[in-house]
Amino acid sequence: MKKSRKSIAKIVFPIVIIIAGVGTAWQLMANSPKVKRQSVEIQRPKVTTLTVTRQNIRIPIQTQGTVEPRTTIQLSAEVTGRITEAATQFVNGGFFNKGDVLLRIDTEEYKLAIIKAAATVAGAKQQLAAAEAEHKQKVKEYLGVSTDKISDYALRKPQYEEAKARLKAAKADLSLARLQLQRCDILAPFDGRVLKKQADIGQYVRPGVVLADIYAVDIAELRLPISQSQAQLIELPTLNQRQSTEEHAVTDVVIRGYYAGTEHRWEGRITRSDATIDTRNQLLYLIAQINDPYNMRIGAENNVPLTMGSFVTAEIMGRQLTDIIVIPRTAIHEQNTVWLLDESLSLQFHTVSIIYRGETHVYVNQGLQDGDRVITSPLDAAVDGMQLRIAEFPSMPPS
Repeated sequence: MKKSRKSIAKIVFPIVIIIAGVGTAWQLMANSPKVKRQSVEIQRPKVTTLTVTRQNIRIPIQTQGTVEPRTTIQLSAEVTGRITEAATQFVNGGFFNKGDVLLRIDTEEYKLAIIKAAATVAGAKQQLAAAEAEHKQKVKEYLGVSTDKISDYALRKPQYEEAKARLKAAKADLSLARLQLQRCDILAPFDGRVLKKQADIGQYVRPGVVLADIYAVDIAELRLPISQSQAQLIELPTLNQRQSTEEHAVTDVVIRGYYAGTEHRWEGRITRSDATIDTRNQLLYLIAQINDPYNMRIGAENNVPLTMGSFVTAEIMGRQLTDIIVIPRTAIHEQNTVWLLDESLSLQFHTVSIIYRGETHVYVNQGLQDGDRVITSPLDAAVDGMQLRIAEFPSMPPS
């Protein structure tokens, strides 16, 4: 009897617990607060746009180079002797004017040579006078005699011609002696500057000995590399045998560099190009000229010198192009794609043709139309056709 009761309790007790649990759960669900359904609004990404317009422009080409003098020579001695004088400006970095005496070689030997040559001329004149008188005398003596029977030697004509030749040679020697004396003064061939002095007072020199490396300061030159794609944008100088450098068309160039820690600006022009394309990098080198780089002329506007050896940047003004659209370089994506924002504020992928890529801007000649809105801000994930909204910036308060 006791065993049967225990068996019934084992069966009933779990059933009671399950029923109680179900009832409690139902009670909690019945009394739980109701959840209100709300619609979720998807936030469209904000972008900034640029409305583009076609324009006629000259694309600036950026390049760089080192300033060099147009004319550099080695100043050499033309006579033999010891240097006795040197100009105060004959030092490394010294400026000089055309015709200045930079060095002087001992002149005593050449002055004596002039005296000897002058004496030789005087003797030759006396010999010529005697030969001429003798020749005229012989002509009188044979007057009336047939010329077929008289030789030139009988008339003393060869002696007379020899005397004239000796006088001419003596005069040439005198002129040469005077020229040698003049060459004792080493004159500056142009307005310039001493790059490197290689001789000084007391040094014995011979013809051909280098006295200094000097360069002219009238014109500086820049050798500017450009690529083939850049070359198509520039009005390249075409110089032929019938044109001088003053007659053919030139291209303006703006040069920027530093002097004494401050950036300055100079103006020049492209006058020619190298004879060949560089075989190592396939670049074409243009030559830009800058007049009066040291501002030596009276009334020069720019008082800051463009020092030789300076590394500078150059901006070459390209030829006039039509119907070009300029957009920021950051607006160009892979495979020359731009993002456009259409009237429904949807993103549209668009491929464009680029004529030139500058440092900060890209120049497009095909693929865009006036009024197109180019997206200039980045997107984390751009999908063709995705909805966007235009970012609105707060207006600045009136000042």
